Amino acid sequence: MYGETYFKQTTSKLYYWQGAISFGIGGALLVVYIVKYFNWMN
Repeated sequence: MYGETYFKQTTSKLYYWQGAISFGIGGALLVVYIVKYFNWMN
C-alpha cells in the first residue's frame, strides 16, 4: 500500500518535471528563433 502511494507520487513528479523541462526547452527555442528572425529582417 505504501509502495503504491510512493510510486504514484514519484510518477506524478516525473510527469511534472518532464513537462516543465520540455516547456523550458520550447520557450528557449522560441526565443532563439524570434531573435534570429528579427536579425534576418534587419
